[in-house]
Amino acid sequence: MSAAANIYREEIDFVALGNEDPDFGKLLKSNGQLDFSDPKSVQQLTKSLLKRDFGLNLTLPEDRLCPPVPNRLNYIVWLQELIDTSSDDYTDSYNPNRQVHGLDIGTGASCIYPLLGCAQRASWRFTGTGMSPGGFFF
Repeated sequence: MSAAANIYREEIDFVALGNEDPDFGKLLKSNGQLDFSDPKSVQQLTKSLLKRDFGLNLTLPEDRLCPPVPNRLNYIVWLQELIDTSSDDYTDSYNPNRQVHGLDIGTGASCIYPLLGCAQRASWRFTGTGMSPGGFFF
């Protein structure tokens, strides 16, 4: 996926997302906007985007950070482009046979980078690390 193909390069249509996901739709204001100061609304936005755009059903603990999906996907796209242009054979295109193993230090309860990376490139593998006791048991 190139930066130009990033699915979040345009503003997210909250009303359309709300129509697809009633759990998200019931959190929208009457003007179709989301209250970003409400943690439950932000958490549901993350869950709804992951479900709609990546087929991922995620449970997020309320006492942990909630990752913004578009921002995290931008980083994954940047990594893809960097890796695609740094092969041993000096090509600058995606090689689906190339072995990629990422290390996510401080993965957190959402495991967002490994989830997005593997959703985008099924051959990628990740190792996630963390120190939070709550993250180990969630």
